Amino acid sequence: PYVEDPYLFLNTLMQLKIPVLIVDDTYFNPASGDRLTIQKVSPIYYDASYPAWFLDHEKVKATVREHYTIETEYRNEQCLYLYGEKVDYRGFVSRLKVT
Repeated sequence: PYVEDPYLFLNTLMQLKIPVLIVDDTYFNPASGDRLTIQKVSPIYYDASYPAWFLDHEKVKATVREHYTIETEYRNEQCLYLYGEKVDYRGFVSRLKVT
């Protein structure tokens, strides 16, 4: 969520032809499309804010499927709320396609 250009980063990783690519504990936009937000840190910890992406889950998977086969997907018990809407943390495990 904190990478400046997440799809460029993902494509760069895939060009390395890593045998197994895991996307773990990631939150995705509950609606279709990518969404750039601002995460504000509680002043109890320190005063800061960061840009944070809520990426489109299907778009990320479609990007990965260009070079990988998604073998399993999951959600875990963690969640956060984006404007009152519950957003689950999700992930998937993919394996490099053999060519």
